[in-house]
Amino acid sequence: MLATIDPVLYARVVHVGEGEVEQGELADFARATDAARAVGAWRASVGSERAALFREAYRFWLGLRMPFLYRQAALTLAREQAEFRTLAAGSSPLEEWYVRDLEVDPLDSAVPVTALTPRMLVDTAVELTSRRVEGPRTGDGSGGSGAARVLTTATALIGEPDLALRALIPIALGSLHTTDPGQAFVAFCDRVKKTPDECHHATADQWWALLKRWLDRMVVSAADGPVPRPMQMRDVLSSRKEHPLLTAPAREWESRAEEDPAYGCFLLDPNAAPHGVAESIWRDFQPAVTVYSFHLGGALRRTMTVVHTDALASLGAACTPDAVYELLTVHGIMRRAARFEPPEPRLCAHESCAHHRAGYCAWYPFVPREPTRCTFPLRLARMRVEARGEARPATSILAAKAPLRARH
Repeated sequence: MLATIDPVLYARVVHVGEGEVEQGELADFARATDAARAVGAWRASVGSERAALFREAYRFWLGLRMPFLYRQAALTLAREQAEFRTLAAGSSPLEEWYVRDLEVDPLDSAVPVTALTPRMLVDTAVELTSRRVEGPRTGDGSGGSGAARVLTTATALIGEPDLALRALIPIALGSLHTTDPGQAFVAFCDRVKKTPDECHHATADQWWALLKRWLDRMVVSAADGPVPRPMQMRDVLSSRKEHPLLTAPAREWESRAEEDPAYGCFLLDPNAAPHGVAESIWRDFQPAVTVYSFHLGGALRRTMTVVHTDALASLGAACTPDAVYELLTVHGIMRRAARFEPPEPRLCAHESCAHHRAGYCAWYPFVPREPTRCTFPLRLARMRVEARGEARPATSILAAKAPLRARH
């Protein structure tokens, strides 16, 4: 099984290999018409789905709790939506669309001195936390090279390998509470080096208190060029930078963290959290949409997009399943228009299809059994007509202005 979380949509994609589906289920998937029921039957047959999907759940939680990640996802998604509306209203064919402003991924912006990127810090936190929770995996390499580089940098800056390893998750997450995680990481390494006694045996709640103190004392000065500025999640959430699939659950988590510190420091060490807190986080904070791609042998593949109604109910009236499908479609189109390659493995196996080769349909949630039955061109044509104002748009989160409701 290969699972990923898209760092803009924060939708989950799960690829299930042929050997991971029971032979008796192959025919069921091949003829299934009810995606939720088919996926539900498969999930019930999986031993511990929680263990299999912990890493991706943790990435989703980071999107809810790290101001840098949440803000970048909201800003990028808003740019995608605005650019799509502009381009869709024009007459240029899809293959000629180009969006320079989306060409650079903020998660891959490196600090010149250390060459660390926000993505590396995220991968490091995911890798080390998952090892604590589920034990090391063999052969998957998830975040391994990035985590190794971050650890090497921290060791060089702090000077004590054991202390650097102990501090790695806290300072990686603390850095994601700033506008420039790479530079903040260097500054936090210096803090650790100067206060080793405080850091050597700090618990999760003690680390949380340390990080808040360091962020409060972060000096904001432009004397040496751009410097990281601290960000608080409550401030980011009170701004107008909303994300259709993140804002409501992020507000709910922030509300719980204000009442119970265990929610605030949970991501620093999930193993140390009270059982009730850990269970409620796993139950209440999961992606609203999951795309399952079942590889059934050869070119046979079933892709099923499941919008989780319990999660969707809290996101607001505009966030209907069809609006979510449109959101995924636009994201795939605009990523390709920014010249990003479609994510591999692809959701669709119809390599002979011209749309598949072009790659603009990479996130289209409806993959037919035969390429001649693909509805991507029809949906795109409808969306372009709506963008030109020639038809009354369906309810869409691309144009929704009302604030999203938080969970209760």
